[in-house]
Amino acid sequence: MKVVGIVGSPRKAGNTELLTAHALKAIDEEGLDTELIRLAGLEIRPCNVCDVCLQEERCPIEDELFPIYLKMKDAQGIILSSPV
Repeated sequence: MKVVGIVGSPRKAGNTELLTAHALKAIDEEGLDTELIRLAGLEIRPCNVCDVCLQEERCPIEDELFPIYLKMKDAQGIILSSPV
């Protein structure tokens, strides 16, 4: 079983990331695979509503989002964290 933690904060090593890492550590101690993904610094462009993804499982926008989508799809658990 795999759990992915996605940190949406623009601050690397900030409170949002620390809390997500803490939660993933507790999950890891239970024997599950975990992965922390930081969105800060990644190139993620907005959707242009071309609807290609409705016809086939791909996105024509070449950025760093699609690999994250694939990791989310394969995970059995997802933690989404963002600053308040």
